[in-house]
Amino acid sequence: MYRRNRAAILGLVLVGLVFFVAIFAAFLTPYEPWRIGFETIRPPSKVHFFGTDDLGRDIYTRTLFGARMSLMVGYSPRLRPP
Repeated sequence: MYRRNRAAILGLVLVGLVFFVAIFAAFLTPYEPWRIGFETIRPPSKVHFFGTDDLGRDIYTRTLFGARMSLMVGYSPRLRPP
């Protein structure tokens, strides 16, 4: 059924990728998401893939941990409407 619909397959792959990243965020990032550094507002580089924010935090790390938090909130049974 899904083999004919390429958009459905692509959607399943992307959702699976988000789940994978959210589960293994601690292993995929070299920094802690709350660590404040001295390298404030740096552009993307080999050290910081997405750059850093105004407090020197790695944006790539915060994005991956944000995916984890978004999935936890999105799939929380208490927050769903009846």
